[in-house]
Amino acid sequence: PMVNKLRLSFSPSAYVAGSHSNARTAQHLVKLLQERVDRPRKRDDVGIDLLLTGCEVSLWTAEQFAADLRRCFPCLRAQALSANKILGLLGQRVPVQPLGFGIDQSSFINAVRGSVVLIVSHSGGTFAPLACSNLLRPLAGSLFAVTAFYDSHLSRSVRSNSPTPS
Repeated sequence: PMVNKLRLSFSPSAYVAGSHSNARTAQHLVKLLQERVDRPRKRDDVGIDLLLTGCEVSLWTAEQFAADLRRCFPCLRAQALSANKILGLLGQRVPVQPLGFGIDQSSFINAVRGSVVLIVSHSGGTFAPLACSNLLRPLAGSLFAVTAFYDSHLSRSVRSNSPTPS
């Protein structure tokens, strides 16, 4: 029954009616990504269109999703980055540059400003992704969460300052 209920929340009738938050959120995410795929890009634009983050298995899932999106939409700049690396860059009084990754706090902020951010956390309560939701909020154009539970800490954090359901 639970899987069927979840499946129905993404069904075409839910999209048309806009009656379920999963359908509305998916529509909004697709609209934002479509805008980024369709817009002309300047030669010196280093921005990330979609930043995906998480920890462990959630990060691996996000990395594969980013790879799939890049394969389907070569002009979409989708990048997965560990929530712990983001915390090192943004969440410390003294930023910690991840060695061997060629990114520092300044270049990360410039690349992420205005991007769509998708935070993946099965429990929705893992420290690093939850902390990233607060650190990325002022930088991101839009913030989304994928969790197993609608009422997780991460879901509430993202929804609390979001004009659209996420």
